Amino acid sequence: MGLPSMLLYANRTGDVRFQEWALKEYNETTNGGVNSSQPALWDLESNLYWRDHTYISQRNTDGSKIFWGRGNGWAIGAMALAHRATADPSLQEEFSGRLKAMAQALLPLQQSDGFWRANLLFPTDPKCPNPETTSTSFFTFGMAYGINSGILDSATYLPVVTKAWAALSSTALKPSGLVGWCQPAGAGPNPATSNSTSDFCVGAFLLAGSETYRVASKFLT
Repeated sequence: MGLPSMLLYANRTGDVRFQEWALKEYNETTNGGVNSSQPALWDLESNLYWRDHTYISQRNTDGSKIFWGRGNGWAIGAMALAHRATADPSLQEEFSGRLKAMAQALLPLQQSDGFWRANLLFPTDPKCPNPETTSTSFFTFGMAYGINSGILDSATYLPVVTKAWAALSSTALKPSGLVGWCQPAGAGPNPATSNSTSDFCVGAFLLAGSETYRVASKFLT
C-alpha cells in the first residue's frame, strides 16, 4: 500500500526519488529482486500475490496454493490507487493490467453469499470458512474502481460488485454500526467472527462504499 502514497508524494513535491523508490520496491516484490534474495511474490499461474516468500512452498490440505484474502486485497487496492495517483501512461498501463489480471482471478472465487474467504483457493478451510470483510471490501473497491475507470467490463463485473456490496452492507454492517467479520491483525488466513472489527477493516469498508456509490451513480440510475 506504500506504492500509491509514494507516487502521490512524487507528484506533489516534484521529487522523482519517491517514484523511483516506489517502483523499485514494486518491481522487486512482484518480479523478484535482481540483486537480492527477494523472490517474486506474483504467482504467474494464479495471477495472485503470495503473502510472503514463506507461503510459496506451502499448500492447503486439498493441495491448493495458499493465497491470503486480505493480502491480495491490499494489492488490488494498491493497483487501483496507484493507477489513480499517476498520469504516466506506461505506469497506468502496468497498474491497470495487474488490476485486471487480479480481478479475473478473483471473479470465480467469490462465494454464494457475496463474500470472499480468507483462504482464497480453499474457501471451505475448516480453520476459516467464515465470511471475511477486509478482503471483500478491498476486492469490491478494486473492481468498482476498475469499472469506473473503464479498466473492467461493466457487464461482467457490475453483478460481482453489486453482490459483494449487498453482503457487506447487510451482513458485515450491523444495526449498531459495527462492521464485523473482519479478520484480526495477522499474517495469513485466519478466522473472524461476526463481531470481529478493526480500524483498517472499517477503512476498507468505507473505501468500497465510496467507489460502489460512484458505480451506482453511473450505471444504476
